[in-house]
Amino acid sequence: MIVEFPVHAEKQAEFIAAINKVLVDTRAFDGCVSVTVWTNEKDNDTVWLYEEWATREHQVAYLNWRKETGNTSHLSAFLNGAPRFLWLEQH
Repeated sequence: MIVEFPVHAEKQAEFIAAINKVLVDTRAFDGCVSVTVWTNEKDNDTVWLYEEWATREHQVAYLNWRKETGNTSHLSAFLNGAPRFLWLEQH
């Protein structure tokens, strides 16, 4: 899965620091294989997460948990729009 976060360019570094704190729980969540943070040197207003999950159901359970707890609501201050979620299938 790729999650694309549109961020305010001047807050990109702060967003990365904040999301890295949140990702500690993500990496410990049942079914999370890995999650990494990516940027592009020519695009300061976007941050991507590359996530690997054992199954799509694990990732859905994780997203539901995040919504229920609201423990990522502080990240919205860094965003310049809604995140985009792209589930990728390997062939």
